[in-house]
Order: sequence, then structure tokens, then C-alpha cells
Amino acid sequence: MTTIINSKIGENKGNLRIWLEGGKLSRNGFQPNDTYSIITNDDSIIITKCNDGEYSVSRRMKGERADPVIEVTSVRCKSMINFFEQDQLIRVVVTSQKIVITSHHLRNRIKQREETFLNKINASETMNVCELFYGYGVLARSAHDGFKSNGIKLKNSVIVERERKYIDASIEMNPDMFDAESIIIESAIQDVDIKNKMKVDLLFAGIPCTGASKSGRTKNKLASAEEHPDAGSMFFYFLKFLESSNPAAFVIENVCEYLNTESMAVIRSVANHLGYALHEVIIDSRDYGSIEERKRMLVIGVSVGLTNVVSYFDDEIAFYKKECIQTLNDIFEPIADDHTAWKEYSYLADKEIRDLKAGKGFKRQLLTGDNNKCGTIGRGYHKGRSTEPFIKHPTNPHLSRLLTPVEHARVKDFPEKYLNPSLSNTLTHEVLGQGVVYSAFYAAFAALAKSMIKALKGQPHLLKVA
Repeated sequence: MTTIINSKIGENKGNLRIWLEGGKLSRNGFQPNDTYSIITNDDSIIITKCNDGEYSVSRRMKGERADPVIEVTSVRCKSMINFFEQDQLIRVVVTSQKIVITSHHLRNRIKQREETFLNKINASETMNVCELFYGYGVLARSAHDGFKSNGIKLKNSVIVERERKYIDASIEMNPDMFDAESIIIESAIQDVDIKNKMKVDLLFAGIPCTGASKSGRTKNKLASAEEHPDAGSMFFYFLKFLESSNPAAFVIENVCEYLNTESMAVIRSVANHLGYALHEVIIDSRDYGSIEERKRMLVIGVSVGLTNVVSYFDDEIAFYKKECIQTLNDIFEPIADDHTAWKEYSYLADKEIRDLKAGKGFKRQLLTGDNNKCGTIGRGYHKGRSTEPFIKHPTNPHLSRLLTPVEHARVKDFPEKYLNPSLSNTLTHEVLGQGVVYSAFYAAFAALAKSMIKALKGQPHLLKVA
């Protein structure tokens, strides 16, 4: 009767120790006073019952019952210290008259991803990236450019996005982020078959925020982010990809409220079990020179043997902080005073009056070219919603307009050369509104890349896994 035990290497009097006891031994033919041999190879210990074995099975009395005990220590098996260490996870397989002890698969996966990553860092090789919830690739663009600024090239090995219109438009404008071997998965993430483990170095995900944001929870009358019918379960599929792809590091972006969700609590727990240390920060886009005010959660997960990377991050990202020196006048396109973009939006003016009377506190953002900041612009900006930015007409107080798609890109510091002219105004606002502020996340990824180089370049692989 085979028994599989996942356990840890113990310690006794300064020596490594593996302790086996009880029914798992007796069921497989190991009884007190039986003899056994111990042999080792490069990464395992094999215990075999035999008549002339060097060691004897001990006993421990429990009432009138004598339970068999096998103790393997680094005194008896000196080569243990070459491939095991204290508190290390191990896998023990007990079969008939034989026991095989190996490193646990989690530790092997940790070691594999860290060694691969260190080798690539030191050889300046391209890093393979998996991008989930890709959208138009605004997060991806900031990542590629931020890493490239510090000499690390990224390649999108796998992207997952359900909207074809986003994928096609993005790839057309960002060919440098892909190559002939890139895998484009056009699908809802829950329908993706990931039985075949993919090999990537980094995993980036802008998990959908519609269930976690204040507006999303209010609009959908949700008690928790997880109740959202579409976005509520997305953390689960992110974790499936994390386990399957086994990256050396990952980055999650979301609204700040996501930090306090049950989803994030599960991500922390599972990521910790998989051998990642997490660093959680709030990124305020205004700190990085953007006109748009947009605060976002940034979670960096780094494999446990590489955790010195995040110790540099906060200092490194501080170097990219800068004040916004532009006003809206600096980013405006030339729009004539009699252009059809200028509208009365009387329904919004009426709504503002009703909201104020009801004590809701919602006010319109009516801005002039002299303003040097605007509030967050979401994916539905083209609808002309009450709390998002409008530009006042220079002479007619009853008229206002939305930002143009190009102006929208500019307040987010998103390089205009990556906008696809084939997209409608509606779609351009949509892809920008659900994306990050480019300058803020360029800074974050540049700081992460610089931290990786500073912490890992030229360093040996020193794996420490609990």
C-alpha cells in the first residue's frame, strides 16, 4: 500500500534529520529490528529493506504496541547536506520494502525558475512574458519600454485576451513586442486549456477591476468583488496561470480597493505557498508627471530565492518621480469654437443639480486649458458620464466637450505612435480608459528591471526555501 508524504527536513543536535514512524512503515513491510540499507544519488535517498542491512528499524512503544521508526540523519547519510537543507520540503514515497526520499516538486520548480532567470539576467537574454487580460497592451507597452530602458528585452510569448478588436489593433502597432513564436490566445481566460505547462520568465496581469472598484460595486450592488458575475472569479484563473507558467516574478495591477478583497487574500496565500514573496504598493500617477489623476495597486511577486530584488524597488522608483509641468492647453488638439464636439450636455447639468440636492456630492469636472490635472478617465468615457473630465467652451458657458482620443492618450502620457488610427473614437477611449497611466507604470517596470540587475547581476544562486 503506497504512502506518499510531503514533509520537511528536520534538525537534531545540529544534524539534518528525516523521521518516519508508524503505520506507513508497517503496512509496507518495515518492522522493528528489520535491517535496511541507505544509498543516495544526485538528488534522492533510497532506503531498502534487506537481510544484511547496515541499519536497524527502531521501535517506539505506544501502550502495548511497538511502532516501527526509521531515522535518517546527516550523520548516517553524510551526502544529505549536498542536496537537502533544514526546513526544506521533501517528498517521501513508501512502497513495499522500499522508501524513496526526494526534493518536493515545489522546490524543484522554484529552483528551476530562479536558475533560468539568473542565467538570463547574467547573459542579457530576452525574457519571455505571459500577459493576461491583455486588452490593447497599454500595461505591456509600459513594461517592455521600462525594462528596455535598463537593458532587458522582453518578448510576449503568450497573451490572453478575449476581444479580437483589441488584439489585432495592438499587434499591428506593437510588432516589436512579439515574434513568430508568440502565442496569441483569443479567448475568455476561463476557457483556456493550460494543461501543457508553458515556460515564461515573467507574468503580468491587469485583473479586471469592475467588481472591486467603488463605482463597480455600487452600480452592480455587490457586497464583495467576488460577486461580480464576470470579473469576480478572475483571480482564480490568474492563479492557475501562475502555477502553470512558473515565472520567476509576476506583476498584478488593479484598483487600490483590490488590496482589501478576498481575491487578493487568496492570491497572497497561494502565491506564498508556491514560493513567492509579495511587495505591495500604491502607484499615484501624479507622482510621475501625468495630467490624469489615477491611483493604482501594484503587486510584485518575486520567487523566494530572489527576494532581494524588491528591497531595492522603492528607492529605485523614487528616481522616476517628477512633477507635472504641463497644463491641458499643452495637450489640446486644435478644435474650432464652432466644432460639433462642443455640446450642451444639459442632461448632465440637470443630473448635477439633482445629485447635489440629494446630498450625493457628485459634481461635473468642467475644466479649462489652465488646469494641470484631471480626474480618472474610464473605459466608458465616450458616453459622456457625469463625473469624468469635460473641457469648457472658451466663450459659451453652456457648451463643453470631451477630450479627443489623442488628448486622452496625452493626459495618460501614452505615446501617440502606438495609437491605431483604424480604431474608432469609441474604441480608442475604451482601450485607453481601461489601461494604466503609461508614465507611472513605465517608472514601475523600469525600477523593477533596475532592481533585478542591481540585486542579481553577477550573483550566485543561493536558494533558501522554507
